[in-house]
Amino acid sequence: MAKKKKNSNEGHGAGHDSAGGMRWLLTYSDMITLLMAFFILLFSMATINASKFAATAQALREAFGGYTILDRGSSVIGEPGSTTQSAPVVPDSALKAQEASLKIAEILRQSLNPNQFSVIQTERGYLVSILTDKILFDSGKANLKPDAFPLLKKIAAVLKKIDNEVYIEGHTDNVPIHTVEFPSNWELSAARAASVAKYFIEQGISPSRLVIAGYADTRPVASNDTPQGRQKNRRIDILITKK
Repeated sequence: MAKKKKNSNEGHGAGHDSAGGMRWLLTYSDMITLLMAFFILLFSMATINASKFAATAQALREAFGGYTILDRGSSVIGEPGSTTQSAPVVPDSALKAQEASLKIAEILRQSLNPNQFSVIQTERGYLVSILTDKILFDSGKANLKPDAFPLLKKIAAVLKKIDNEVYIEGHTDNVPIHTVEFPSNWELSAARAASVAKYFIEQGISPSRLVIAGYADTRPVASNDTPQGRQKNRRIDILITKK
């Protein structure tokens, strides 16, 4: 009877091992499926991160890589040795705007004091700012001074070589003006921008490329509480767009 009991247990054990083996295969296949899903998820996350990284890197390169934005009186200057094998593709129009701004910066550097102009890069394009006092206009006037013509003629010659849109924007300080010709700073700032645009057209720049705007004292770059700050706010901005 002991022997029969042993055989009975052995038979039961063999059946259990067979069923257990099948359950092990099912568990194994489930584990493989989960691992596959896990690695697919990791790959997906890595792909998204790489895309975000690439987009961020390209934005940073476009904004700072290879170019240094300097303060008033300076220009956007290319740094030597900044090229890389993975340099981003820059539209031809943006390159033209950059090259034009570099040339204009050199013209201004040769003609004006460092505190009378600036050339900076913005999201819209390359912004050339020229203070109006003793350079472009007399106080309260919108007629270009004779001394302004040689300078603007050189700038126009550079702009003629590209086809980018150019915005000409007039700015004033917050000191009110009440004259027959200019009831407020709005009219004065717009008239000054129009005078520069008109001269550019006379130099052969197509009117379809030019946009003028007058902002009066609504976009100051310095405090209007001091004479020095008000002088910086009286300016003409020439924006060379990237399109």
